[in-house]
Parts: sequence; structure tokens; C-alpha cells
Amino acid sequence: MNKKVLTTLAAFMTFTVFFCTSCSKNADSSVLAESQDSEVTEATTTTNIQESTVQYSQIMGSVSGSTYTNTNSGLTITAPEGWSVLNSTEKSAFWNNDDNIRTANDELSFNDIAYESVFKADNGDYMSIMLLYVPGASEEDYSAVLGIDTFDSIRLGDKDVAVTYGSYDVDGSEIKTATVIDYNNNTMVVITVNCFTDEDLQSTLSNISFS
Repeated sequence: MNKKVLTTLAAFMTFTVFFCTSCSKNADSSVLAESQDSEVTEATTTTNIQESTVQYSQIMGSVSGSTYTNTNSGLTITAPEGWSVLNSTEKSAFWNNDDNIRTANDELSFNDIAYESVFKADNGDYMSIMLLYVPGASEEDYSAVLGIDTFDSIRLGDKDVAVTYGSYDVDGSEIKTATVIDYNNNTMVVITVNCFTDEDLQSTLSNISFS
């Protein structure tokens, strides 16, 4: 079906601001319950609607210990030292939208979102992973999905992937952000990293590996 589609995706940067407004450098997991609803944006892409579905188990990642692995996306993330993976209760509070926290037997259609794992440091730094099932998409759709026109390139593991950097202020502290996006096997993966320092941000990104 050749038509433009509206790609509806959680606004990562907006959600980041809401979440970290509740955080401090001494934050613990209790602040997760204070996170607010993420806003939703709509962006027009030129992707053709694909009348296909996929079982979530075919594209989902898994966590073993402190490592997230997604073979469909060619992605491995090892939690930095001192970080932890949120449990199901904490993850639900973080995302604040259980509709997009999927189970293995769920069937995803074109444009469906799946919230995946979240890593968090004791000081409030965090990294989240989100999937978007969009068969027929390409790198040309990254701008529409994130609402950003310009991307940098970063080598993570064996692959060059798109990244965009930003920052915002919370209580006088400048929070550093990076959003990594890649497309593989009909699925976009979006990784959002928030840290209090550039050094920690780059160190966290070094724990992400694409093949």
C-alpha cells in the first residue's frame, strides 16, 4: 500500500526531561514512581505501510545478569559497573505505560512500540531501550521518528549507527543526553542515555555494541 503513514512514537527527549526532573544525584529507585506520562508525537514518514505482523518473541531482547542481548537487532548492552537492570515493577513505573510493555506471545503490527529494558545507576543516570516494528523503513525515516533533522555517526561495536546529542537543565544541573537509533530486520531500536557528565555519557555509550 503506497501511502504516507503517521509514525507515532513516544517522545524520548520529552520523557527524559520529565523523568530526570524527579531525579537528583542522590536518587534511588524510589524516584521511579514519580515519573510522569511520556508525551506522544506524530511524524509523517514516507514508509509504505506493510500489512504484516510479527510475534514479539521474534524481535524482543533478553536480559541475563547485567547484559541485554537482542539477536534480531544485532545488539548487546552490558550494564556499566555499579548500574542495575530495573525489575518488572520498577520498569512499569519508569515507562508509566504498561500497554507497550509486551509479553513474548504478543503480536505486533506495523508501527507498534515495545518498551524493553532500562538500566539505572545509583546517581540517577539511566539508559532505556525501545523497539518499533516498522517493516519497510530505512535510515531516511530516523528524522521523522525522532523529530530531529541532523544525526551524527558513532561506531558502537562493529557498526556505525546514528546518534544525536543534547542537554537540558534540572535544578541548575546540566543533564547530558544521547539517543542512538538503528534499523535492522524490520525493527528500529532506540536507545536513550542520560548522564550528569559528558565523561559518564561516553563511558556508557561504550557499553553498547552492534554487530
